[in-house]
This record gives sequence, structure tokens and C-alpha cells, in this order.
Amino acid sequence: MPHPDLRRLPLLLNLLALLSIGVELIIGSSQQSLLGSTMALIGLSLLLRRMKMYRVARLSSLPALAMLVLFVLSFILPDSWIGYSTWAHLFDLWPGENAFYALRPSILITLTLLLLVLPPLLFRRPHLIAPLLCTVAVLLSLTQLLEQLHFDFNEDTGLTPPSGLTLGLLLLAEAIDLHRQLGRHRRPIRLAKAGALLAVIITLTLWHFQNSQNLYQVNHLALSAGDTLSESMGRMLAVQNGAMQRFSQSWQSTPGLPGQTEWQQRSQLMLRDFPDIESIGWFDRERRLRRVVSRHAGESPPPTDTPAVREALQQVFGYGQQSSAGIFDVHATERSIGLYFPIDEGSEERPGRGAVVFNLSLSELFHQLGARMTATDDFLFTIHHDQQGLFSTGNGHRLSEDRYCNLVTLGDSNFTLCTQPTMDRLFAERASLPALLLLTGLAFALMLYLVMYYHQRLRSKHSGVVNANRRLRNEVEARIALQAEVEWLARHDELTQLPNRRYFMEWATERLSSHGGAVLLIDIDHFKTVNDHFGHARGDHYLKCVAEVARRPIEASGGLLARYGGEEFVAFLPEAEEDEAALCAERIRREVNLLELEQPHTGGWLTVSIGFDCADGLFDIEELIDDADMALYRAKQAGRDRIMPT
Repeated sequence: MPHPDLRRLPLLLNLLALLSIGVELIIGSSQQSLLGSTMALIGLSLLLRRMKMYRVARLSSLPALAMLVLFVLSFILPDSWIGYSTWAHLFDLWPGENAFYALRPSILITLTLLLLVLPPLLFRRPHLIAPLLCTVAVLLSLTQLLEQLHFDFNEDTGLTPPSGLTLGLLLLAEAIDLHRQLGRHRRPIRLAKAGALLAVIITLTLWHFQNSQNLYQVNHLALSAGDTLSESMGRMLAVQNGAMQRFSQSWQSTPGLPGQTEWQQRSQLMLRDFPDIESIGWFDRERRLRRVVSRHAGESPPPTDTPAVREALQQVFGYGQQSSAGIFDVHATERSIGLYFPIDEGSEERPGRGAVVFNLSLSELFHQLGARMTATDDFLFTIHHDQQGLFSTGNGHRLSEDRYCNLVTLGDSNFTLCTQPTMDRLFAERASLPALLLLTGLAFALMLYLVMYYHQRLRSKHSGVVNANRRLRNEVEARIALQAEVEWLARHDELTQLPNRRYFMEWATERLSSHGGAVLLIDIDHFKTVNDHFGHARGDHYLKCVAEVARRPIEASGGLLARYGGEEFVAFLPEAEEDEAALCAERIRREVNLLELEQPHTGGWLTVSIGFDCADGLFDIEELIDDADMALYRAKQAGRDRIMPT
């Protein structure tokens, strides 16, 4: 009988769990509202069940069960059946502005809650299956905590302190209830649960491996997209840089300063082919800007006398190398970069004839790059220079924490190109294989548990039947032995182990024949004095000794010796003649003397007197016994210790 406090403890724990999740719903974030509501419904149904309100408990658990089933289906159904966007639109019906991935609990939490709510609904004897499900729920909860602590990617809604406390209290209440209810089923359940839990642990290990691999692939979406974009930008810049080099070198054959018209025509072709080039200018050997063509009329010329420009021109004229004057502000919202190309190779002693400067609009350059981007709804692309944002395109809503950046060089300036995927894209890329593996492993563990449990039950029942049969067989054998002993005692003398008078009469009567037979009546002389002088124990010993001595010659002759009563014995020798009977009687008398049993009456050894009678044909056994008795009487009258025929 369990202690009354132990019986009330699960109810108290259930109430505390409801209080904890109530606090979560009141002060927690809206992201936890769906999980908190589901846990509240499950806690309420368990509380009602403990209060024996079973019908109401089932009804209150149905909404939670429906929600949990939807969660599971969203994990396992392929995208070709129901895509992520469909699930997202479905869960948009929940109040609040949270996205689907922010509302849906993880697969581990979902299965833990399912294992709490399913047994009373699906099983007629839930206390037999609940021990495994409760233990598996604990393992799933612990795995969820480890995943939250050791992995950065928080794929779904996890456990907060209030929801974690609620789940722990509900599991503890279930464990206490099960401990009270199991009783005699505890041993087969313990044996069956061991094998099933091993299967669960292996399943969780495989799930963790598959899930980690899938998360690794999903998290590298940004890396793949960033590399693709960097390669695209590199190719675009390489093409443009080659064109600018060829344009600069095309003036080598032109002596002196290029003509205005020719310069204007060629520059316009470059401006047409490359929309990011804002202006093209010509610096002569004295490093004066002599020719300029701008995309927009009336636009102010680029700077020509800044330290960056002087340094860039020195690289061009002094070393014949391509150079850059860095980034400069055209106006408040526009930034450009100046790229300088030599016309021919020069040196410090003999500078080149001139240099061509291309001023590139960074915003136009990056917009061209943005036009080549794909899946801009799934990523946010940004470009920075010296930690200052220059360009941004794509979807900046609900971004993940994963960000991948590459360095792109333009002239002497380094730009940081960063790619950041949205959470919607990451969750759309999630594979259903880990969830399917987890569900399949848990189903296998459940079937293994049921098989092992009922095997143990059948084995226990079989052992009980075998033990019952063994006890029954032993009892039957004991009864048979007792019956045989009773029957034996009914026909034998217990002291001498000889047949009694009844058995002797039946045996002798069955062997009557026309060939006759002989009856011997044996009496121990002065036996009363043995009992009086030595006691009945000595008298019993004498009786057993005389019986053993007399039995041997009688049975050797095919006869039967029986105790006739008191100190008298009777024997029947079938088909024996008088000589054979006399010889047998004399042998008995001599062997009794040889026993050397003390006779207090005579002071000598114990003796016997034997009377016998024989019949040649059919006879009456009782008449033979009477005649032998008469002969015995005469033997005693004649002095005892002798044999006497009729």
C-alpha cells in the first residue's frame, strides 16, 4: 500500500507544472506561445486524468494531439507533397507576427510531448507501455538540452527555463505514478525496457549524426552563395579591367596628345559598354589632366591634385604600373574609385607619354553585380569597405546568424562581400531524413519492447504452468506412493514386513490345485517370558529375526511366509509333499537355534515349535491350518523345540 503522500505527489507536481507554463505564457516571448499553449493543454489533460475525469481529459488532449501531429508531419513530409511555404501560411493563422520556424518546436520536444499524451488515448492498459515511453521522453528531453547547449544553430523553438521546468515536472509525475501502478509487472517490464532503450540510444546517436550533417550542409548555403557571387564579381571586374587596359594601350601609336574628337568617340564607346564608368581622363607627361569625357554633361571633373592621385600617377609614370587613387566622394550619396593605366612603360628617368584614368561609380558597379544575383529573396548581400556599408540588396527580413564574407580587390582597395541567408531559406533546405530516421527508430524500439515484454510474460506464465505441473505430478506421485503404502500395510505386518493373515489366505487360495500342498504353523517357545523379562522392544527384535530366518527356506521352496498373529507364523508350500515340508520345517527350527537369541525361561537359546499338515489333492486351506495347529499343539505338549506332522 503506497504512502498517502506519495499518491498525492503526482497531483501536486502536475499543478506546479501548470503554474510554470502559465508564467511562461504571461511573461514569455510570443515565439514560445504555441509551444506553451500545447504544453498547457497536455498538463491540463494529465491533471484531469489524475482526478479520474477521464472523458474530459481525453477531450482536452485532442487539440494538443492535433497540433503535435501537424508538427511531426511538417518534419517528415517531403517538400514535393507540402512545401515549406504551405506550412508557413498555415501557421500564419496563429496570433502574432512570428514565422513558422519560430513557432514550431523541435522534433525532440514534439515527440516528448507526444509520448506524454498518447498512452491514455491509444492503449487499453497504458501503465504497461508507459514505462518505456516515459523513459524515452526523458532521453529525448536530455538530448534536446544537449543540442541547445552545444550547437549554435537553433533550428526550431527550444526549451526555455519555464517550459523545461514544466516538462521535467510532468515527466517526474508520470514516473511516480508508474512506480505505484506497475506492481507485479515490474520485472518483465524492466527486462523488456533494457533492450528497447538500447535501440533508442542507437537511434538518437544516428539521428544526431544525420541531423548534424544536414545542418552543416544547410549552414553552408551562405558559403556557397558567397563564393558564387565572388566568382561572378571577379569575372565581371576582370573583363572590365582588360577592356580598360586595352583602351589605354590603344593610344600607344598616337603621338602626342590624342585629338579631342577621336578621344571623345572612343571614350563614348567605353561609357556605353560599361555603365559604371563615370568619366575617362588623359594625363600628360607633366601630370596635367588634358582630356576628360564624362557620362553626365556639366559634371565636375575628378580630383587631380590630392595625395592619393599624386601617388597613383607616380606609380604610372615612374614604374609603368596600373594604380588606384582609392575611393573618393563625388557628392553626399555617391562614391567613386579612380583607376589609372599607363599608355606605355615609363621610368623615373624617362616617364611615360601619358596615363588614362577611369573613374568608376561604385553604386553603379555594385548594381550591375546585383543584377546578376539570383535568389535575392533568400539572401542578403552586402558590400563593405573599411567597415562602412557601400551596397546592400536582397531580403533583410528574418535573417539567420550564419554570415559568410569574401574579400574582393578593385585597384588597390579591398571590398568585403558578405552573404547572409534568411531563416526561411534555411528551413526550406532542411531534409526530412533525420526526422524519419528518428521516428522509425522509436517505432522499432516500441515494437521490440512489446515483443520482449510479452515474451517475458509468456515465459513467466509458462514457468508457472511448468511449476504447477511439477507440483501436481509430485503430489500425484506422493498420493500413489501413499496409496501403495496403505495397500501394503493393509496386507502386511509392519513390524516383520511379512504378509499378514488376510494376504496369506488370498495368496494360498489362489494357488489351490489338485496337486495339494503343505501348511506350516510356527510358534516361538515361551515368547511371553521374553517380553516380560526383556521388554517388548527385545521381543520385537526376536520376532523380526525369526521372520527373516524362516522366510528364506520358505521362499526358496516357492512358498509364502506370513505372520499369523502374536508370536505365530504360518507358511504355505504349494504342491509340497510331507518329506519336503518336514525338511523345510526342520531347517527353520535349526536356523532359529543358530541365532543364539537368549531365552530367559529356559536359560538357553530361543527355540520354535512347528506343526505342519499336507494334502495330496484338492483341499480346504482353513482345514489345513486347523490340522497344522493341532500338530503344533502336540509339539508343544511333547516338549517344544521340535517339528510335528499331523
